[in-house]
Amino acid sequence: MQASPHTKSWDTWQHIDTYYKSLKSMGAPVTFISENEDFDPHEYPFMIAPAFSMTGSTIIRKWQQYAENGGNLILTCRTGSKDNNGHFPETLLQQPIWKLIGARMEDTDQLPPSVRVKLKQVIVYTTGISGPNCSFPKKILKLWRHMQISSIREPLP
Repeated sequence: MQASPHTKSWDTWQHIDTYYKSLKSMGAPVTFISENEDFDPHEYPFMIAPAFSMTGSTIIRKWQQYAENGGNLILTCRTGSKDNNGHFPETLLQQPIWKLIGARMEDTDQLPPSVRVKLKQVIVYTTGISGPNCSFPKKILKLWRHMQISSIREPLP
């Protein structure tokens, strides 16, 4: 998992642990499942795949079916950046997951913690969430630590 951190500030285990600790602090049940298991949205209404860089067509198809069946799939930075062999595919940046996320990755950057930016637009896709009592997605948004920032950015003063 730490085979190619690309920067001294990246730590895959810390990234995963950030989500785990945040979810547990909210009292949310957390289950670790294998990609070979069923992704049942009734059993797992929310699924987080933090920094799931090595993706192939099988896992992408399972994620797509999970979301289409009402599951709330949360993918974080680095997801879809490599194939199952750990190689960067000869495609555009993270192109294998474009259809799944409904977006195109124009650029990605790992900024040092000292750099602050103002995002012009943040788009969050969710499925099957509605109603005023649904605060879980708002809490999830607070979890982002290492986020991919589009090429449209302005430095903050």
